[in-house]
Amino acid sequence: MEDIKRFVCKTCGAELGELFAKAASGVVKCPYCDSVWTVAQKQTTPEAANFLAIGEHCLDNCKFEEAFSAFKKAAELCPEEPQAFWGMALAEFKVQYLKDVVNNRMQPICHEIGEKSFSRNKNYLAALSFGTAEQKVVYKAKAEEIDEIASEFYRLKESGVKYDAFICVKVTGEGGEKTKDFERARDIYYYLKDCGYTPFFSETVLKGQTGADYEAHILYALATSETMLVVCENEEYLKTPWVKNEYTRFAAMIADEQKESNAITIVFSGKPIEKLPGRKGKLQGIDFLKNTAMADILRFIEDHNPEAKKRKAEEIKRAAQEQEQRIKAEQEALKQQLETIKSQMATGAMSGGGVQTEESKLYKAEFLISEGDWQEALRVAEEVLDIN
Repeated sequence: MEDIKRFVCKTCGAELGELFAKAASGVVKCPYCDSVWTVAQKQTTPEAANFLAIGEHCLDNCKFEEAFSAFKKAAELCPEEPQAFWGMALAEFKVQYLKDVVNNRMQPICHEIGEKSFSRNKNYLAALSFGTAEQKVVYKAKAEEIDEIASEFYRLKESGVKYDAFICVKVTGEGGEKTKDFERARDIYYYLKDCGYTPFFSETVLKGQTGADYEAHILYALATSETMLVVCENEEYLKTPWVKNEYTRFAAMIADEQKESNAITIVFSGKPIEKLPGRKGKLQGIDFLKNTAMADILRFIEDHNPEAKKRKAEEIKRAAQEQEQRIKAEQEALKQQLETIKSQMATGAMSGGGVQTEESKLYKAEFLISEGDWQEALRVAEEVLDIN
């Protein structure tokens, strides 16, 4: 538990041990990046503080049930500790905080969106009732942001916009430069758009958006996209927080049967990447370096897209109907041809020693028609015409 107990700023990584120890108001402000944190009050017992640390650790790793249990134990030990109730509220709503590198802040990540308001949650309200004046200010600001994410999500839902594919990619390298994967993801995005699809690529779709709007759109895109393309040439990229956050959320939807079981694939470059950390089984990937890469990606999208499936089904149905109409037309023409020959025989129009042969062939053709062998019936009828 030693790593869990270290008091560091999650935004910039600065050691804040002394500030945490002296935080009489239950609030700490990082002197390096100005991030504000709520902490346990001084009267909290060591055992309760340990459960709070465990809960925080579980929240960071999206183990929400375990987090709720740890925070609940802390609340049982210290019934007036606001951090315990605040933690239970976050765990109940499945809220994780991740560092937004671009804006240098901790961004709330809502793994689910429900109809209930975070600001009306009983555990959140308990945290407010037990918190200091300073803590209440922080709690309220964070609760408003979480509710704002939910509101924006429903606004997007009402707008009717939907996405066909979520493009997941590590955008920047260690030095802040754009990765090759970013360039490939961008090419894929514009290619799919040109093909009439609506892909989601955050670097293009959400350019200029931040905070609650950004997170709400990410969550909405994950919820509506039928497929996910993880564009990745370096397997280590799969371990980065934001990349992992996106594909694990999509994989969770697959596990809940909200998506098709094979709706996620890795677009690698040369060296195959067949597995995602934390997900069982191998994935059928697509090699971006192959000449057929874009066609393979398009086929993958079409195989999971409801509208594309519907169009294919309609095309197959239309082709079958056309084939049926052709067969019926051929059958009708053959019937008329046979009736004409029979009529000629009945009126004596056909003469010579081959009448018996012609008549027997006509009976054979009729038998073949009754058996559904139209091609052979047509051949026999044509033999009669060759004779007379």
